[in-house]
Amino acid sequence: MGGTSDRDLNSLSRLIELAVARQLDLTFVLALGRHTSSLDRQEWRSVVEGHPVLDQDGFGRVLASCDVAYLPLKESPRSAGHMVAVGAVEAGVPVVTTDVSAIREYLDGTYMRAAKGDESLLDQLREVAIWGRNHAARIREHWRDEYSREAYVARVSAALMQF
Repeated sequence: MGGTSDRDLNSLSRLIELAVARQLDLTFVLALGRHTSSLDRQEWRSVVEGHPVLDQDGFGRVLASCDVAYLPLKESPRSAGHMVAVGAVEAGVPVVTTDVSAIREYLDGTYMRAAKGDESLLDQLREVAIWGRNHAARIREHWRDEYSREAYVARVSAALMQF
């Protein structure tokens, strides 16, 4: 999980607590800037790898090392999470997020997915992580086709040709 805008740290805390209670073999990689220290608890150290403030390159490397990017977002009238989500897809990492209006326009159900409320979130994250490991090249292709500079220029050019 990364970024700081409108993150639902309570939801993340509950998820980590559940993983610790179930003694799951997984690691939460947190890059939350100044918020990282608020999730540094002794009993979580076996499942949490915390990163304080990172520069853009460092954040990209940390994100690329993950199997899935999870963005627990709070409902907000402004955009949130899209930079991390697009960066994850660029790195070949699938995204799971809460279904909030701040990021809904980016959700495609495959590369960027909303968490399903009726299933265990940990199970969803594990399933998406496994899928992502086998489809990293396809995820990066999706980034190239939808979010790269070339894709943007092509869309703008097509729009200008309409005039």
